[in-house]
Amino acid sequence: MKMMMRKYVILCLLALTCAAGYAQQAQHVLFKGIPLGGNLDTFRQQMLEKGFAINDRRTDAPGTCSFVGKFAGDFVEVNCIFTPETNTVCKVGVDFKRWTVVLDGGSGGVSRSQQVQRFEQLAMSISNNYGKPAQDVKGARGGVERMAAWKVPGGVIHLVQHNIQGKYVTLSLLFSEGGV
Repeated sequence: MKMMMRKYVILCLLALTCAAGYAQQAQHVLFKGIPLGGNLDTFRQQMLEKGFAINDRRTDAPGTCSFVGKFAGDFVEVNCIFTPETNTVCKVGVDFKRWTVVLDGGSGGVSRSQQVQRFEQLAMSISNNYGKPAQDVKGARGGVERMAAWKVPGGVIHLVQHNIQGKYVTLSLLFSEGGV
């Protein structure tokens, strides 16, 4: 009887472990309620249903697809990165073109203080949903002036101010499957 009870307990623990592992695998990062980790064609259709349009002005490199539309109150460019072999969406980048700072006396764009203010607004909005960022770094490598990262179910969201060759400072979000 003891042996049978022991087997039953072991089977229950094994079943719970498998169920917990499956639940963790099933989580995906969401962009506008659309899960990453799925098929590109499905993702594209859902983006169109959410009011985004295919970005005809951008020539897509292999493994990318581009959209334009409204996100977080701004007109943005959304770049989807997928694995061409499987057509699986793995990352989504949001480029806030309106919030670009033009350096060295160039015309157009916004001021640094306006961009910093928008960064803080976006960071606050993400923090309201996911808590404090796991990372908040100023002066990182590769031209990154500031980067904040939030661990979210199934992956991570990065908010970045990126200095591009000393000419522009852009503001973008990156939604990624996996860890920080």
